Amino acid sequence: MKKIMFMIPNLGGGGAEKVLVDIINHLDPLKFETTLILLQHEGIYLKSVAPHINVIALRKSHRLLNWIQSRVIKYAPAFYYERKINAKYDVEVAFLEGMATRLIAHSNNHRSKKIAWVHTNMQHNHWTKNMFLPGAEKKTYEAFHELIFVSKQAQAGFKECFKGVNVNQRIIFNPLFQEVVRQKATEFKVEAGLRPTVVAVGRLNKQKGFDLLIKAHAQRLKQAPHDLLIIGEGGEREALTKLIKSLQVSDSVKLLGFVPNPYPYMAGADLVVSSSRIEGYPMVLLEALALHKPILATQITGNNEILNEGEFAAMCEGTVESLAASLENLLTNPKTLAYYAQQSEVRAAQLRAEAIMKQIEQLLKENRKNTRTK
Repeated sequence: MKKIMFMIPNLGGGGAEKVLVDIINHLDPLKFETTLILLQHEGIYLKSVAPHINVIALRKSHRLLNWIQSRVIKYAPAFYYERKINAKYDVEVAFLEGMATRLIAHSNNHRSKKIAWVHTNMQHNHWTKNMFLPGAEKKTYEAFHELIFVSKQAQAGFKECFKGVNVNQRIIFNPLFQEVVRQKATEFKVEAGLRPTVVAVGRLNKQKGFDLLIKAHAQRLKQAPHDLLIIGEGGEREALTKLIKSLQVSDSVKLLGFVPNPYPYMAGADLVVSSSRIEGYPMVLLEALALHKPILATQITGNNEILNEGEFAAMCEGTVESLAASLENLLTNPKTLAYYAQQSEVRAAQLRAEAIMKQIEQLLKENRKNTRTK
């Protein structure tokens, strides 16, 4: 049995965190002894980790201590690893860019296979840049035996950002267990309103483009009356709340905050929208597909990859005007909505999690000598 360690800063309400929990919960416990190491003991997905997973938190979360920890990892990662990681593992996985990647790259376990996951387009969303000394991030990735990208565009962005990294690379899409999504969608019922409901799900940050969606909603509210529900929490809540008030749409737009189970809301929606400015491999689209919902998504590479350039969903430019026009067109044409619901069902059948989990288990079983580039 192989001893596998996954590392991530915490289990907060992000897509990568949810994907990681799904992966470790579904790894075969007869083949893998799995440990999850958290840099900070926090996050809404902590309760979702299966009982057989060994969870180790390096410390409790505290704002000042988080900052100190990030400084130590930035300037002395080998020292921090040696002080904090006691067990030896066959495979060490950094499941998110940044601190986990920096730390595992400086592991003193010279026999382990080291894998780094990349979830975003680093060329356009280099959010980890300040976590590394100049030139250190490229060297960090060069210390791994395998780099895993969740999409083609994530890999392309990485190659543009870090030219000449000579490490074996492969693309493994994020798995979504569709039966689980559909079962959770029945746990409670969301009562239908008097007019169509549009649902958007994601962290409240600029990347998700909820400001664009709210403005588009306000523009077409008279032509296509509807309610907009935004599920998620984040740093843009105050700005979005002010925007809603300034546009006088408080009666039709609701920020529901983080909802542990958003699927009944998505299942009850007439339309699910992704208004993102940038995405790696957006899980909310996979979830909407699993629920066979019609989708409107912006034309960005992550969305395009899942929806095959608009074959399986309505797509628009990432502008207020384009989103507004598409909202009106879809919400005033029931036949178009029904068509895209059928297309969601077709695409969902093509993206089942079982095949992806086989790829991940094969990756973990392979010896490192077979994965490091010459």
